[in-house]
Amino acid sequence: MSEFQDDRLKASIEKCTQSTILCGFGRVGQEIASQLHANKLNFVVIDIDEQHIALAQKKEYIALHDDASKNTTLEQAGINHGAKTVLCTTGDDVTNVYITLTSRYLNPDITIISRANREDNVKKFYQAGANYLVQPYTSAGLLAAEYIGQPVAFEAIHGILHDDKDVKIEAITISQNCFLDGVSLQKACFNQYKARLIGIVSDNPIHAK
Repeated sequence: MSEFQDDRLKASIEKCTQSTILCGFGRVGQEIASQLHANKLNFVVIDIDEQHIALAQKKEYIALHDDASKNTTLEQAGINHGAKTVLCTTGDDVTNVYITLTSRYLNPDITIISRANREDNVKKFYQAGANYLVQPYTSAGLLAAEYIGQPVAFEAIHGILHDDKDVKIEAITISQNCFLDGVSLQKACFNQYKARLIGIVSDNPIHAK
């Protein structure tokens, strides 16, 4: 990167307020970036993979080609200047734990949302300082990777990013004789209750062949 390009990048980051630091620009990171961009939210991408950064730059995102677990990289991304949230979305738990640990050390008050790829690592993430976890391995996980691209799931992410006190996540059991028992999704009319359906967990799941 030329000195001119470096200065332009620094200037762009300095202009970001209430921004999200997006660590990892793989499949999940790209989808989140797309949603952040669509919702006109400020964010900075960090990835050590040159091809990922080239793709981010092609989309005209603010992007840093560096190791997101390094103090200097996170500082350059604005962790103590303008950033409100850190999202750790790489496919490697060790990397995500290090990013979480470094982020919490640099900014004790920042919100950290991290992807946890293995269930046995969950405790490590919370010990490192994560506030919320994305858990692709759990079918009921609100922010599971398969739900990331859905607008309804993103509304929940948006609420977390903005500390929206009106965003609440609840699991509702549809028991026999409940007014929703036997009602199709098309006729359920969740909107009249100001509710959005994230997913369904059935006692009798149907597996497609």
